[in-house]
Amino acid sequence: MWFGFSMWNWLLIPVLLVLVGIPQARIIYRAGYSPWWVIAFLIPGIRIVALWLFAFIWWPALHKAHSPT
Repeated sequence: MWFGFSMWNWLLIPVLLVLVGIPQARIIYRAGYSPWWVIAFLIPGIRIVALWLFAFIWWPALHKAHSPT
């Protein structure tokens, strides 16, 4: 029924997701993208691809700050 996890594991997982997800969402938002991209960082197989994408793609917020107004 519990798939090998105790009740404490099931209570700890959402807490850890919030502790990791909120800072990631703020970083993504400050880069100029939707905070919903944090969902990609929660999926283990997609996490590494999303990390590489955000490392090397164009960041709208960065380029907006350096462009003349």
